[in-house]
Amino acid sequence: MADTHIVYDTTTGRILAAHHFSGEEADPEMSRRAVIGFDELGLSADQVGVFAVSDYAVDKTRHYRVNVEDETLVEVAEDAEDGGVRFNFGGTQSR
Repeated sequence: MADTHIVYDTTTGRILAAHHFSGEEADPEMSRRAVIGFDELGLSADQVGVFAVSDYAVDKTRHYRVNVEDETLVEVAEDAEDGGVRFNFGGTQSR
C-alpha cells in the first residue's frame, strides 16, 4: 500500500508539503525535516507536524487542509481563504 506523509502547520492546518511513498519504508521525521525553509515561513520546528494517510483516502478533485485537533484531512472549498491543497500524484495539473 502506498502512503503519503502530510507535513503541515500545527497552528493553522495549512499543508506545507506532501511526500508520496510507494513500497518503501517511510520515515515521518524525514518528511518533516524535508520541508526546507519552514523558518522562512515564520514557523518554528515545533509548529511543523507530520502524519500519514493512505493514497486511497485522498480524492484528487478536492482541496484539503488539516484538522489540527485530530490530524485528519478536511475538505475545504477551492475559494476558501487558504485555498487548501489538491493532491495529484503521478502527473501535473494546472488550475
